[in-house]
Amino acid sequence: MSEVSFERDIRPLFREEDVDSMQFAFDLSSWDDVREHAEEIHARLVEGTMPCDAPWPEQDVDRWQTALSRRPSLLTRLADERGWRYPAMRELGLGLDRGRITIPIRNRAGRLRGVLRYQPDHTRRPKMLAAPSSRLGLVPHPTTDTSPRIMLVEGPPDMIAARSQGFPAIAVPGDHAWQRRWARLLTGKHVTVIMDADSQGRTAAIRIARDLVAHADAEIIDLAPGRNDGYDLTDWLLDHPGAALADMADVDRSATRMARS
Repeated sequence: MSEVSFERDIRPLFREEDVDSMQFAFDLSSWDDVREHAEEIHARLVEGTMPCDAPWPEQDVDRWQTALSRRPSLLTRLADERGWRYPAMRELGLGLDRGRITIPIRNRAGRLRGVLRYQPDHTRRPKMLAAPSSRLGLVPHPTTDTSPRIMLVEGPPDMIAARSQGFPAIAVPGDHAWQRRWARLLTGKHVTVIMDADSQGRTAAIRIARDLVAHADAEIIDLAPGRNDGYDLTDWLLDHPGAALADMADVDRSATRMARS
């Protein structure tokens, strides 16, 4: 009997829709990622959230929004710990379901194409999950934002924190999740790419900026060049309470020079 091969025996078990749905967390087409996240993948299979086949209705989003609005203590904690403000959360359609913050993913026409489920508490479970049948996309869809300058950030939590402070931010679902075709959605924009301060984030920022160059005026900033611990935009905003767009512009200029040198 021959040895088990990832390409021959394991990779065919994951359909393209499975790979797409989980790109925000890990790459099911990569042996290294599957090996690293084997326990997490097994847990998703056991709990029935993989494969992503079950449908979900738009009405659930409305119900989840109502549930979140009735949790003032949670809203206060999210404001204190994450810098999230309820008007921004409401505008983005965030809700609450079984202890997780729900984040809708919509297409150009505003139709629901997926839901991300964020765990705001510190647990051993994955911070972000995709609801069954979700199809990943930029959040919010770029056509909903008319700002000429866009901040493209790593993950919806950073996007929510940025929008709560008035920054025109759009989230890539994760450092693995960027798809080259999304660059066209930002055509004509000035796009500042801000990923986390770690090797994965910096690698993703370079890849994203290269894809954007043909369509937009793209630049990369590194909020903490001397760090490699995942320091992110939420951390920066919490460290700079009341930051304005002008403050971010100052960071942009210095950090961009470093990124391009």
